[in-house]
Amino acid sequence: MRNAMLMYHFVRDSGEPGVFSARQFEDQLEFMARDARPVGLAEAAETPAEPTFTVTFDDGLKDGYSVCSPILDRFQVKAAFFVSAAVLAENRILHTQKRQMLLRLLGPVRFAEEFNRQVEPMFRI
Repeated sequence: MRNAMLMYHFVRDSGEPGVFSARQFEDQLEFMARDARPVGLAEAAETPAEPTFTVTFDDGLKDGYSVCSPILDRFQVKAAFFVSAAVLAENRILHTQKRQMLLRLLGPVRFAEEFNRQVEPMFRI
């Protein structure tokens, strides 16, 4: 590993498929910090010579801040939080959030069945 980018959408203790728990997030930071130095986006863009890692959160969800901020502080890791302007300006949720809600409500098997009924064969899961 030279310069790793850890990108997250959701970190919450929900047991949802594909969602890291706070403990898993903490374990990942601890693992990365053993062999690499955490850096912010600006320093990552400079391509440091030693191994580094950067943490980002997409979608601007509050759990990225409320759940992860104390963990980031404990490990002294800076993170970039990307907030979707559409969520704020249009007061709506993103497609990734809709998909995650449906997956949670339907479960993975029913979600796949419903999805596959609606799409062309080449897009089926």
